Amino acid sequence: MAACGDDSSSDKVVVYTCCKQEDLDKEYKPGETLTLHWVPEEKEGQPGTETMELTALMVGPVGADTASGASMGVRIPAQPVKVSGSPGAPPVSKILIPRDAAPGNYTVSHTRRGGGANVTGDAVIKVVAGG
Repeated sequence: MAACGDDSSSDKVVVYTCCKQEDLDKEYKPGETLTLHWVPEEKEGQPGTETMELTALMVGPVGADTASGASMGVRIPAQPVKVSGSPGAPPVSKILIPRDAAPGNYTVSHTRRGGGANVTGDAVIKVVAGG
C-alpha cells in the first residue's frame, strides 16, 4: 500500500547569518579582498514572501593611534546583497581592503534586515603588513 504525503509539514524560509568562521580567522594583507560567506539557516515561514538585505561594514584599525599622525583609519561598506529567503546559493559580501590600510584589528559589522527583524553583529579580522 502506498503511503500518503505528510500534510502536517510546515513551510520553511532561509535566513542568513554572518559568516563562515574561516572568513574571520584568516589574516589579510592590504589589497586583498575580504569575502564574507553568509551561512544559511532554515526557519518557519513563507518562502519568498519578503526580501532580506545583507550588509557588512569594515572599520578600523581598532584603537588607531591618531596622535602619532597615523591615518584616521578606514570605513568600507560592502555592496548590499538582497535575497528572497528561498533556497539557493549562499550569498557573499566582498570588501576590498585598501592598499594603504594600516596593520591591526578591524571591526566587521554585519546586518540582516527583513523577515520582521533586524539582526546585527560584529566580528574582528586582522590585517597584517603587506609583503
